[in-house]
Order: sequence, then C-alpha cells, then structure tokens
Amino acid sequence: MCIRDSFYATKDLVRYMEAIAIVTKTHPNIRVLILGDGQLRKEIEEKRAELQLEGVVSLPGSYKDASKLLKGADLFVLSSAKEGMPWTVLEAMAAGLPCVATDVGACKWMLSESGWIVPPKQPEALAKAINSALDHPDWMAEAGTRARAEVNIRFREEQMWDDTFKVLIR
Repeated sequence: MCIRDSFYATKDLVRYMEAIAIVTKTHPNIRVLILGDGQLRKEIEEKRAELQLEGVVSLPGSYKDASKLLKGADLFVLSSAKEGMPWTVLEAMAAGLPCVATDVGACKWMLSESGWIVPPKQPEALAKAINSALDHPDWMAEAGTRARAEVNIRFREEQMWDDTFKVLIR
C-alpha cells in the first residue's frame, strides 16, 4: 500500500494511522509507505509509535519521483480531510492502482469507477474500505485496470488544459 502526501493537518494522517491499526488486526502483513514531510512529522511519528506501527508504516520522507514507487504498490490511499482535485490520485490511477479515498473535493468524481470512497475523518470507515479492498484482490486488479483507463480517457493532458481554460474564461 502506498500514500503520497505531505504531513499537514488537511491530510489527516493521524486518523490514517488509526485506520491502519485497525487493518493490521485482519491483515497483519500489510506494509504502508507514507511519502512526504511537513510540520506534523513529529506528531505522525509519535502516533505511529503509540499504535506500535513502526514495523508496518514507513516514513522515508520526500521522494522526488514517487510515480516509480507507485508501481510497486497494491493500493493507494488518500485520507485527507480537505482537498481540491488531488493530483496524487491521478498519479495513482495512471499507475494502475485501485484507490481508497475520502469523500473530499473531486475524489468521488475522479474515482467513479476505480475505487472506494469513504467519509472523511472516520478511521473506522477508512479501515473498512481498505480491508474490503485487500479481501478482494480480483476486484482490486479490475479497479486498477479501470483507473488506468479512466486517466487515459477522462484526464488527458490536452483535455485538462482545455477544461481549465474554459472555467477560467467564464
């Protein structure tokens, strides 16, 4: 599993750690990689220690080309409490990853066919979606394939620029 984010309050990584603690009860071999850095790093490290997740959750810091690491993941998770249209979700979809994301910003619209959407700030709901994904590897593979196709169809660079300019010119 992989998440690529910064350590800021809007990313809600403390509750993500709580969700992972729940997931480890049914999937003890899970490994989580959280990329990034920021003002809440110490708090995240303390929460990881409190929940005894040091052997589960890796916090390597910032990584210049995260897209290379996404290819080694099975699932992408976005735990944010607030977002607009998160590029990290598009990167995960382009890598063919199924996604679990909170219902913030454009996530539901972006993941219409290739992921699980859960309410924000609810670690139990996030854990349930992650467990559901991990319990259904065939569906995860299908969702990853759909994610890649959606990026190629709905989020082509030229189309994104055209749509952005249309909104700005109004």
